[in-house]
Amino acid sequence: MNRRRWMTVLVACAVALAAAAGAVASGAIWPGRIFAAGQSVRGVDVSEYQGTIDWPVLADQGLDFAYVKATEGSSSVDSQFEANLTGATKAGLLVGAYHFLSFESSGEAQAQHIIDTVPKGTDLPIAVDVELYGGFSDDPPTRAEVEAILDPLLSALKAHYGRTPLIYATADSYRRYISGAHDENPIW
Repeated sequence: MNRRRWMTVLVACAVALAAAAGAVASGAIWPGRIFAAGQSVRGVDVSEYQGTIDWPVLADQGLDFAYVKATEGSSSVDSQFEANLTGATKAGLLVGAYHFLSFESSGEAQAQHIIDTVPKGTDLPIAVDVELYGGFSDDPPTRAEVEAILDPLLSALKAHYGRTPLIYATADSYRRYISGAHDENPIW
């Protein structure tokens, strides 16, 4: 291929990639929907970062469930938790709550915070989000340090809610902290 033709192909590819990136950034294309289309059960997880959600509109997009962020660590409550829990329920979705695990407080303290915040009776079991954040991304805790927090947290949640909690983990966190352990906990 001559140099001029090669440059034309390269420019055309760059323009196509830029257009696709623009479509994704503007919300015209949702890459997650491509992967979710083949699944029979579909849902979302939301937190205050999504702002105010129009739950009836969201529910009309073929969703079956929603996980709403409830808590983080031993003291933070998501500012949209109550509104999202109520809105998703009224929209007819199956609803569960999730907790963002902190490496900075004990599992017992985090469990008590969840129990004080999330009422019994949600449709779906509590989920615990295990992922690196902040300075821990560069200096991750050891597996033993995470287990010392996660194990009592999961035990307390199961005892209180009577259901085995789910564990949500990024691929990296799964490899670091979950793989080979917590066999009874469904992995999200």
